[in-house]
Amino acid sequence: MANRFRTEISNIIKKIFPSWEIPAYNIKVIRERNSGRICFKLDEVPLNIKSIEVENGLSSDFCKAKLTPEKNSLSCEVVVDKKWIVRHLLEELEDKLFQDSRLFSVIEKQRVVIDYSSPNIAKPFHVGHLRSSIIGNFLKKLLETVGHQTVGLNYLGDWGTQFGILKHGLDQKWIPFDDIQSSPIRKLFEIYVKANIQAKEDPVFMEKSLEKFRFLENGDENTVKDWSIIKDYTVAELQRIYARLNIKFDVYDWESMYGRKRIQSIVDLLTSKGLLTPSPEGKLIYKFKERPITLVKSDGTTLYLTRDIAAALDRRERFQADCFLYVVDNAQSDHFQALFSIMKDVKMEGATHMKHVKFGRIQGMSTRKGNVVFLDDVLDEAKERMAQQRKRSVTTRTTLNEDYVNDVLGISAVLVNDLKQRRQKDYVFNWEKILASQGDTGVKLQYTHSRLCSLEKKSGVASIPPSSEINVSCLIEEEAINLVRHLLRFEEIILRCHDELEPCILVAYLFQLCNFVSVALRALQVKSQPANVAEARLLLFICAKNVLAEGMRILGLTPLEEM
Repeated sequence: MANRFRTEISNIIKKIFPSWEIPAYNIKVIRERNSGRICFKLDEVPLNIKSIEVENGLSSDFCKAKLTPEKNSLSCEVVVDKKWIVRHLLEELEDKLFQDSRLFSVIEKQRVVIDYSSPNIAKPFHVGHLRSSIIGNFLKKLLETVGHQTVGLNYLGDWGTQFGILKHGLDQKWIPFDDIQSSPIRKLFEIYVKANIQAKEDPVFMEKSLEKFRFLENGDENTVKDWSIIKDYTVAELQRIYARLNIKFDVYDWESMYGRKRIQSIVDLLTSKGLLTPSPEGKLIYKFKERPITLVKSDGTTLYLTRDIAAALDRRERFQADCFLYVVDNAQSDHFQALFSIMKDVKMEGATHMKHVKFGRIQGMSTRKGNVVFLDDVLDEAKERMAQQRKRSVTTRTTLNEDYVNDVLGISAVLVNDLKQRRQKDYVFNWEKILASQGDTGVKLQYTHSRLCSLEKKSGVASIPPSSEINVSCLIEEEAINLVRHLLRFEEIILRCHDELEPCILVAYLFQLCNFVSVALRALQVKSQPANVAEARLLLFICAKNVLAEGMRILGLTPLEEM
């Protein structure tokens, strides 16, 4: 996008003032409307730089510069020739977004493991996992876009006393073992709820449950075999749900990978470094900020934190990762602070690049099917409500499968409603606002993309010549320049999202893009215009469509061509 122009400006400045380093990514597009200009701004120009030298040096057919004093520095505003910038913008956006992004080249490329979603197999895949899943998926696509290598990892909970209870419940054959395959997440939850109630009321049942977990932890062949089948059923159903959300994991890991035998080497490592202290009760304690944290219970069994230590060391060895992101809600802050402290104490390579990507909780979410909110129910209800809404609309027409369109629109609405929130804030779920056809919703993004696809098909332009042959003098209207200026900012926005790991920055940009497109579509007719005008305008709208589609893809949406 604007990287070519930033680089040109940066190179010119370097020639005039060799000692003045001005990285291309520090040159920003000025967001001004209705001025008819296209400007870049350089902040914090050294005071020893002479205004006349910069203004003379940056005065050419390409651009004009002006310096203005600020608090302790100067600010340089560079007005770029519109024809020059529009021509190159169209060339870059026509079909090769980010192909040669010099702006992204400043980022040190890393191999990043992203741990996200991570449901427990004995509990519903609920809306808390929804936030982790879609934020983690956004981060994976974002990091790959700017050039990082990523490993998307789903770390499934299948360990601890609760799984002994579940296994004993399974052995009661309340539901035939083979029937679980049809809907494993719901049926396992049903069995677990019933078994948990019985374990609380019946000490013998609880003792048998603990025995089942000991069998599992000690690697009993039959117990492990049954457990493996249950896990396979669960993954198959999870993959179906993830597919609806455009989410695909590179690796499925299990908490059970880090059982007692494997943990012993971790305990030995921590002990050798003097990080564990035995308590009078026989526990092994790690002191974090003078607060004792149990890593091994008095009976020798491990806790979630102990297994996370083993998992971190294992991931570093398996994936040779430079950075580790854990996409988990705000409530787990203390857990991750302790984990990161331990990893630094054992001097794990990459320990300083471990980050808890926190997010707030969804409040007020419910469906018509009851109090336990399964994610499948939420997605199904979004589809049903969207179908009803589209039936009432007089403008609904598509050659695509209606069920598919309703599902994509409903999921787009749910995803965008989540990703437009500030990541760490709680928010209230409201079906009417989420699925509204007006306002800033996922439906708005899909509608704008469909409208641009329709324009391309029905424009009356037989074929568009290469961008180098487009008469950019036809794109002089205020609406065209405002749209161009906004498109120039796309890479800046992606870079901000990368630096802050914040999806709402991109969502806000795409909503603004839709607004600029809507205004431009009303003002810049394509059909029945002179050929050179129609070609220039249509190419500008195609470029806007490409940017919108790429932004939607990074968010995890499937852009619709009709709706």
